[in-house]
Amino acid sequence: LQLEQILFQELRKEFCESFSALLERLDDQIHAACDKNRYEVLEKVSRGVETLVGTVRFRRRCYLDRAEVARLLHTCGTPVLDVGIGSGEMAEAIALDGHEVVGIDKSSKAIAIARARVQLPNAKFIQADATNLPFEECSFAAAVCYLSLHHFRDPFPVLDEVLRVLRAGGTFIIVEYQDLLRRLLYAIDACSTRFQAHPMGGFSISSLLVEIYRRFDVQKVVHYPMLVMLVSKKPACCL
Repeated sequence: LQLEQILFQELRKEFCESFSALLERLDDQIHAACDKNRYEVLEKVSRGVETLVGTVRFRRRCYLDRAEVARLLHTCGTPVLDVGIGSGEMAEAIALDGHEVVGIDKSSKAIAIARARVQLPNAKFIQADATNLPFEECSFAAAVCYLSLHHFRDPFPVLDEVLRVLRAGGTFIIVEYQDLLRRLLYAIDACSTRFQAHPMGGFSISSLLVEIYRRFDVQKVVHYPMLVMLVSKKPACCL
């Protein structure tokens, strides 16, 4: 823990300075968003963050690749639910690892992008609201929410729905930005009041942990300087 704290302090200044430079490069795109889809703008920001993260020292201690998350599901069974698919990269990694995966997103554009990107027989994508999933109870062996909870104004009903559709003992993995990085992303989201969708949610990692512990049996919490990963299971008593 002490080593990770030292590493975080070492990287924070470097990261913030690099991120500020990234924002300057994206400034014209962000402020010209009146004729763009909000999803497209934020996707560009996300790509920029991933490019930046790839250049930071000790990358494996700072970031968690989607393929690494998929490997954590290797013994979890199938099917797997991917909540908030974005461009479909997490679902693709899960499918390539051999699972049947169902990806959901409220955005029709995200669904179209994912379907075009991931043309695998064991992956399908459904437009749906994560707070009202169109699935029966105990439908999934595992679920993943990879860098998507911050898009919800109130993410905790999403946790309730995942709990409902998971089988007893099913694994739920959340990967989310640490508070520092998420605040920067909120600032980006607030740059234009002309975005069509509502602003990103404003929860903290500590409040997320409290709500996870209320609902799930937490197996592991791993803090990276930029991300946090929570691995939990649905309690058998929820049957």
